[in-house]
Amino acid sequence: MSLSLLHLSDIHATLAGPLHGRVDGLARLTELRQQLTSAPVRIDAVIAPGDLIDRTSPEAMPAVLRALDQVAEDLGAPLIPVLGNHDVPAFDRLSGPLAAGHRSLMLGPLRIIVLNSSSGSLDEPQLNWLRQELSHGSVPEWGSVVCLHHSPLASPVPALRGKGLRNGHELAEVLTGSDVRLILTGHYHHVQAGALASVPV
Repeated sequence: MSLSLLHLSDIHATLAGPLHGRVDGLARLTELRQQLTSAPVRIDAVIAPGDLIDRTSPEAMPAVLRALDQVAEDLGAPLIPVLGNHDVPAFDRLSGPLAAGHRSLMLGPLRIIVLNSSSGSLDEPQLNWLRQELSHGSVPEWGSVVCLHHSPLASPVPALRGKGLRNGHELAEVLTGSDVRLILTGHYHHVQAGALASVPV
C-alpha cells in the first residue's frame, strides 16, 4: 500500500485581476484540474500549505477554498488547507477546521498534523499541543506528516534570509524522537529540501 499527497503551496489567489499583472492563482487551479483529470495518477490527499490568497485580496478566500475543494473532489481526496502569513487578513472569513488553526486527522495509517505558522512562529500553546499530540496514545502505523507554511530551514536566497520559521529550533525539540516522517511547507516560492531533527523537510 502507498499514499500519494498533492502539495499545492502559495496560490496567492486574487479577485481583482492577476497578481502583479501576471499570476492568476484561481486560473492556475482550473488548469491543474484539467491536467489531473487526464493524468493516470491516484491522489490520496490535497495539501495546500498556506498563502491561499494574496494579502491584498482577503475577499478571495471563499473562491480559492471552493476551487481547492473542486480539485480534491475531482480526485476523490480530502482537502487539507493550511494558513500562511498572507491569509491573516481573511481570518474573519474562516470557519470549520481551518479556523481552528492547528489540528490532526488520520489518512488511513498516516497521521496528518496541521500547524498554524501564519505569524511566522509557533507559539507555546501550539507547541504544547503538538507535544501532547505526538505522545498521546498509540503511534500511527505509518507515522505522521507535519504541514505548516513557514519552512524551519533557512533559504539560500539572500532576499529570503530570516523569513523562515523563527523558532524552528523549538519545533525541532518537539519532533526529536517522535513518529514524524516528513514536514511539508511553502512560503519561499522555490524548491528546497533538507532535514530538521533528522526529519525530511
